[in-house]
Amino acid sequence: MDAATIFLNRLEAYGQRLGEVMDDITDEDLSHQPGPDDNPIGWLMWHMTRFEDATIACIEGAPQVWVENSWHEHFGLPEAPGDTGAGHTIEQVRAFRATCETLTGYAAAVRERTIKCLSRLTPGDLDEVIDDFAHGSRLPTGDILARAFGDTVTHIGQICYIRGHLKGWGKYGR
Repeated sequence: MDAATIFLNRLEAYGQRLGEVMDDITDEDLSHQPGPDDNPIGWLMWHMTRFEDATIACIEGAPQVWVENSWHEHFGLPEAPGDTGAGHTIEQVRAFRATCETLTGYAAAVRERTIKCLSRLTPGDLDEVIDDFAHGSRLPTGDILARAFGDTVTHIGQICYIRGHLKGWGKYGR
């Protein structure tokens, strides 16, 4: 099995978990901060999806779903393809508002593109050095993809923790 397939399989599993979590979350829950300087579920999901979108667009050399399909309008935010949430202040995080429907719709559109991209990647593609959107340097595609994968794992864990904080163990405690 190659690395792109491993990433794809894990992203699909994490996507299923995220879907389960979002089934339990209300639009009001999206802005709950466990602590005064903690990121809420809504912002975390948006940031995680924006980073995945920017990563896949970078790898494909194509416009982001955010821009191409005007998702920024659904969120009432500027097009700003460089804004993935990285570097946001706590004030920006607190001001972010979205609905579960908008977040899950955008995440599904991005994940569809990610699956197509990962399904086409070869081991040789992962070694190809490309311009890195996040740091203005050149890196192997595999390193850029691995960074996005790590970001996803981190933020899915945070989202699941906050969901447990809000809703308790529920079906996850069985």
